[in-house]
Amino acid sequence: MPVTAVTVYSPELTVIKNEKGELNISKEIREFFKGESRFNYDIEDLTIRDGIFDFQGDGRFRNTDIDFTLENLSSRQGTKTLIEGATHLAGGRVNVAGWAYLKDDPRRVELSVTPEKIDLSAISDAAKRYEMQAAIEKVTLRGEMHKDGETEVTAAMKTKIAGSGRYPLDGALAVDISIGSRFDINRFKETISGEVALSSGEAVFKGVRVGALSGRGTFDHRDFYLKMSLPGAFGGTVDTSVKGKSQGGPFPMELKLMAQKIDMRSVRQLAAAFVPVPYDVSGVVEQTDVEGILSSRESFRGKASVKTAGMTVAQDGKKILTDASVQTRIDFLGKDLKFEINARTGKLYAQLSGDVRNFAKTGRAAAVRVSLPAAEIAAIRESFWDVFPDALLYAGLEGSISSDLIVSHRRGDLTIQGALTLNNVAFRGENDEYEIGPIDGSLPISYGKSSAEKLPVPMFERSGFEKIQEDFLQKKSANGYSTVTMRTVRYGFRIIQDLSLRVQQKGSVFNIGRFSGTVFGGRLQGVAVLDVSDGLSYRAGMLIKGLSLTELCREIEPIKGYLSGKVDGVANLKGETGGITNLIGKADFWTYSTKAEDTKISREFLQKIGGPSLKTYIGDRRFDKGIMNVYLQDGYIVFREFELSNRNILGIVDLSIKVAPFSNRIAIDHLLWTIAEAAQRAKEKR
Repeated sequence: MPVTAVTVYSPELTVIKNEKGELNISKEIREFFKGESRFNYDIEDLTIRDGIFDFQGDGRFRNTDIDFTLENLSSRQGTKTLIEGATHLAGGRVNVAGWAYLKDDPRRVELSVTPEKIDLSAISDAAKRYEMQAAIEKVTLRGEMHKDGETEVTAAMKTKIAGSGRYPLDGALAVDISIGSRFDINRFKETISGEVALSSGEAVFKGVRVGALSGRGTFDHRDFYLKMSLPGAFGGTVDTSVKGKSQGGPFPMELKLMAQKIDMRSVRQLAAAFVPVPYDVSGVVEQTDVEGILSSRESFRGKASVKTAGMTVAQDGKKILTDASVQTRIDFLGKDLKFEINARTGKLYAQLSGDVRNFAKTGRAAAVRVSLPAAEIAAIRESFWDVFPDALLYAGLEGSISSDLIVSHRRGDLTIQGALTLNNVAFRGENDEYEIGPIDGSLPISYGKSSAEKLPVPMFERSGFEKIQEDFLQKKSANGYSTVTMRTVRYGFRIIQDLSLRVQQKGSVFNIGRFSGTVFGGRLQGVAVLDVSDGLSYRAGMLIKGLSLTELCREIEPIKGYLSGKVDGVANLKGETGGITNLIGKADFWTYSTKAEDTKISREFLQKIGGPSLKTYIGDRRFDKGIMNVYLQDGYIVFREFELSNRNILGIVDLSIKVAPFSNRIAIDHLLWTIAEAAQRAKEKR
């Protein structure tokens, strides 16, 4: 006799799988599903109210408020049982409707599952991490169960995924999944296989159009394979495939990726949505190929190559790099990698190579060799015009430079070792007001966390002149210094010849352990330190021995023949970014006679000083005392003491030219301009 209605209140079922993969399913339940139950029944309506289903104690998959109704539940064959109900899962509601033939062989079932407001982040750690929104639109289940306990189930699922929070995606991703499952309830053996199809319209991610996605894949209980394509991605195309393990996976995974004609501006725009990118980047990634095996999240073996063209990098409207082409090759060696980069812009070429240890970890260590073959300095200016020093944009440039550097990064510490080589480098002012060079030699480069070390610069005083000179003559060159030579330094007139500098660079400090050169027939020697850690600051001490006033006046044509005699002197200078106005220093010079050159002042010079009142018959005069003591401050040369005088054999001073202490000053920039103008006029007279 059929039973009209049965209602079961608040049943609770917990399914647990042990270490052998066996489920806690009783013999009676297995017999029921196999059709071996000895009970006969006919129930018009079986209702379950407020049921609970729990799997492995995992709260993410806990079903609550299970309300189900089964119509025509019978032990007779050929009976179609209607199924309708709902449950709550992951913060939403799941509606189920369908039918089943529970006593036929095979048993057949078809269910339509429609989720409502399911929170995927409550089920998927990845969805929670990336704040994704997903809507499972519909799931269709079809199954057959045979008397021998083998069960076949197919499922078709339609899903739409969109980003939110940190990763907004305008344009949903449609995912269609078809799953086939075989399960032997006697042997607790399960096999699964299926297909997945992905598609989307023109997706916009963080305001960047990333193209339309299409893809297909297969999977079973052992492996999965997925192939995807993004036609139109970032203006080009992206094709990728991945093959991995389904059971105990996903590693090892075989990865392949190929991209063509990618717009770098779009990639930069997308990257800037996640991390600060201070540079504007444009150009095209013509080809990218990646292939290899990912054995863990931190280990990849394979190869990658990237080829870019027309690459331009700018910051604040200034182009740092223009129309560059870059070719990169990477060999992945598990947790480490090696790479080679060849870059070209205009007439310049650079090569980078190196390796990275533990590249997937935050504590990675890298060593890079950067080689710049000899390049004309004028070509460098042309390629980096926007960021080249303004003062040299229209100056005359000659010669070439090359460099070879080793850059290392480990545990947050950056070190740079190498050299910059200069070959016949020369600078000439736009109006030929100055000339420096040719310069030859190698500038050592050494930068590190604790490598900045300033060389002490002693005070150069007249009282210690002989001792300082002796020290310079006897002192040997220290190790770690390189020599740079400068043939000429001219500003209006030739000032220094054959200048040699012994240079050492440590961090942001350039130590010039010794510099020496020829100054108007005399010898210039000194030491200096330049610090570029915060702008530019410098300090120098120097001495001059045997400068010829005759040669000085001969070189500076407007005062040719005015003075003769020898000069010694000392000077101390220091300054910082800001130019001449920030220059501070003092200098002390004194004259003397030698057999080759007496101290004399010309008649013409005396007439210029004395004016018309000076007797016209006066001739050249000797002088036995010449001193000049000056300060440099606030852009001025301030005369503390200046005197040209002579005391005759009777002890009478018969020549005296003096200035009042601190009352006379000359603006340095005006002096330099005057020298340049005088030199130009002298050229025009020739």
